Amino acid sequence: MSTSTAYARAREQHDLSLEEASSLLGISVESLVAYECGEEQPDAVTVRHMALLYGQSADMLIGIDWDE
Repeated sequence: MSTSTAYARAREQHDLSLEEASSLLGISVESLVAYECGEEQPDAVTVRHMALLYGQSADMLIGIDWDE
């Protein structure tokens, strides 16, 4: 799974709209859309905030699978 897909899937699993998630993450909707479409990569702080908000590890969000 690509990182952009993981970002969108995690948000959708928590039934958050783009507007709700971006507000809770402290970023613009445009930035979140860019991350979810793979146009840009979030910085480490944003990935950490996503992990906390979505209840997933940062490793999972950025596509690291330790079982491979």
